[in-house]
Amino acid sequence: MTPRLPQPAPEPAHEQPTTMTARCPEDILAAVEVLLGFTPECSIAMLTLGPTPSFHARIDLPRSSEEREIVFDRLLGPVLAYGVERVVFVVYSAERTGVAHLGAMLVDRFRAHGVYVVDALHADGQRWFPLLPGCVGSGVPYDLSCHRFRVQAVAEGVVTYGSRAELAQSLAPVPGSVQAVAEALGRLEEVGVDWDAEADWLDGVLPGSGRVGHPPPLSAGDVARILRAVGRTDLRDLCWMRMTRAEADGHVALWVDVLRRSPHPHAAVPAWLAAFAAWLSGQGALAWCALEECLASDARFPLAGLLTRVLDDAVSPRAWDGFLRAEAAGHC
Repeated sequence: MTPRLPQPAPEPAHEQPTTMTARCPEDILAAVEVLLGFTPECSIAMLTLGPTPSFHARIDLPRSSEEREIVFDRLLGPVLAYGVERVVFVVYSAERTGVAHLGAMLVDRFRAHGVYVVDALHADGQRWFPLLPGCVGSGVPYDLSCHRFRVQAVAEGVVTYGSRAELAQSLAPVPGSVQAVAEALGRLEEVGVDWDAEADWLDGVLPGSGRVGHPPPLSAGDVARILRAVGRTDLRDLCWMRMTRAEADGHVALWVDVLRRSPHPHAAVPAWLAAFAAWLSGQGALAWCALEECLASDARFPLAGLLTRVLDDAVSPRAWDGFLRAEAAGHC
């Protein structure tokens, strides 16, 4: 079962580098997994199509009629805001009961707002069923393990997890590494700090700092030094204000590495930076998972609300190049 937020919130994926042309239901199912980065469970997944910048979303299945209205509105809102004309839905549920009714209501809601639903499917993990009104079927078996979209994704370095839980687990702390960093932090407390020098050093660690080739692995001492630095608001803000879409993948790798080696009291900042970088790189589900790690470490983290709104509204990473960067500066 996927973790639930206080209100259902879509997990968007934007501007993925992988190009896919779906010609059949199996292609749609494989595309969802690659674009979201994991195989959904108990979820509604939505793919958007058309000339506007595409975004794709996953949201937990509603458990009541009240929550159903919230879920529908959360999916429909960004579609209308961005002028999306066509969408595809996949409802993931191991149960058949109520799914056809839910799918019909979802299709009707979008059609009532002028959005064309190209296809709607129910996938139970073994078989898919049509959900568009007037379509019936007893279920068609599917196996995506060797699907060409997955093969293409692997060749492009895109990782697809078996579930959202597996994706979240990719951010889990590594006990031995956490202990080594905690010890290094203890040693740092015994020496003085030249913060100007630390700012220069941190700037040089960040992706896009003029290095050639892959950066060397961070030692426990390096991670401790990073954590000490980003404990200061000005140096924390240096890290995310320096991010660009072109270098976002490098920032994701850096901050996920630091997060997994961070002692709990220090995990909130690298978790948030990993979440922000993941959004910027188009990995919406990873961004949500990292944001949850941030809030688990510090429920009142000051920048959490800003990123929550960005993810809730399925804001495109392209916005970082313009007005959002200026707005973000006001939070620094």
